[in-house]
Amino acid sequence: MYFPDVFSRCIFQMYFVPFSENIHMVHYDEQHPKEGRCQKYRLTLLDAKTQTTIADDLFDDKSPETIKEFLRKNLDASEPVFIVTDFDKRYPDILKEIFGDKLVHQYCLMHLNKLIVSDFPKNTTIEQELLKYRLLNIFYNPVQD
Repeated sequence: MYFPDVFSRCIFQMYFVPFSENIHMVHYDEQHPKEGRCQKYRLTLLDAKTQTTIADDLFDDKSPETIKEFLRKNLDASEPVFIVTDFDKRYPDILKEIFGDKLVHQYCLMHLNKLIVSDFPKNTTIEQELLKYRLLNIFYNPVQD
């Protein structure tokens, strides 16, 4: 059996999120634009289903309190939510505090792939390339294509 397929099924069984029209699926992201000479922080929420912007605001900081305020203002904490984020270590606690057991949190696969690639040297051996290829394809199911 194909290893990634087995792995994917195990993960799916552990973290199965039942399909529901009622779960709000969103992407949360931050950028760091400069406005004039001042550093600003752009917090953004995107609807995963419609690919439209839910909220996009500039802030003077990106403290946990600022993030919580932004999320509370733009998402209903009483409704189930599926949020995709990068790997900022603060997010799990922030999200859990706001959404509790109504939360499903997933890390962005693009950011995961960047981390995988960065763990390998620039000039890799064929063995390292093969390992990198396998790691980058853990969540890819060729049977579905």
